[in-house]
Amino acid sequence: MWSTRDNSYKALDSMVEHVKSILRELKLPYRILRLCGGDLGFTSALTYDFEVFSTAQDRWLEISSVSNFETYQANRLKLRFKDGNGKSQLAHTLNGSSLGTS
Repeated sequence: MWSTRDNSYKALDSMVEHVKSILRELKLPYRILRLCGGDLGFTSALTYDFEVFSTAQDRWLEISSVSNFETYQANRLKLRFKDGNGKSQLAHTLNGSSLGTS
């Protein structure tokens, strides 16, 4: 997914809410972890991991992740858009998985 600089964190919040709504609907116990700078890859500006508690394994398992990469991926892809003034701008890119496991 891509977004403008002004809306990328709103888009990230929307992605977080989407995953939360799925987990609530499934009635799964979950927690959200905001990764600290030391745990982020150098490409990500902000990442949230979602974990679900597995009673079978008696531990928390990561089942989803959503990230804002700001302009890092867009720069490598040369992904640009024209703003309201017709000026070319790098897009912000976001990645996410709703539920990455069965």
